[in-house]
Amino acid sequence: MWFSYPNDNYESIFVLSSFLLVISEFFRRGEKVIPNAKDIELFSRHMSDNDYIRHYKEHDFLAQFDRKYWLPLMEIVEVWDNAAHHFVNPELDKARKSLYLSAFNLGTTISKYTVPNRDGYISVIVDRNKGCKISASIKMEAQEINSLAKPFVLEHEKFIKLGRKKLY
Repeated sequence: MWFSYPNDNYESIFVLSSFLLVISEFFRRGEKVIPNAKDIELFSRHMSDNDYIRHYKEHDFLAQFDRKYWLPLMEIVEVWDNAAHHFVNPELDKARKSLYLSAFNLGTTISKYTVPNRDGYISVIVDRNKGCKISASIKMEAQEINSLAKPFVLEHEKFIKLGRKKLY
C-alpha cells in the first residue's frame, strides 16, 4: 500500500492530509455553539434601555443635561462590576469589563465636575454663575467629560455588537 511505502510520492500524502484538514475546519466552523441562558438574560436586561447612549454621543457637556441620562450610566458603574453581572462567555465578559471601565471613568468625571441645578438638570455651571462669562476652567472640565464620552459610546457599541454576534 502506498501509505506504508510511498516510494518518494509524498506529494499525494500531503494533498490528502491538506484536504482532510480543510474539510474538518469547514465542519468545525459550521458548528453552532449554544449560548449560555444566563448570558442571554443578562445581555437582554442591558439592551432594554439604550436611548441614553445617543445623548452621550451627541451632547456637549458645557450645556446642562437631564438626570434621566445620568441614571443608566450610574447603574453600569454601581452594579456591573459585581459577580452577578459577569458573563460566562469570556469574550463577552472582557467586553463588559471594558465597558465598565469606560463608564466608570466617565461617571466619576461627571460626578467630579457637575452639580444639580434648580431646574432639575445636571450642569458644569453652578446656578449662581448662570448668565456670567464661562471661565476657562469650566470649559476644560466640560471638554474632559466630552473626551471621555466618546470612548464610552465606542465601548458600548462594541459590547452590543459582540453580544448580538455571540448570543443571537
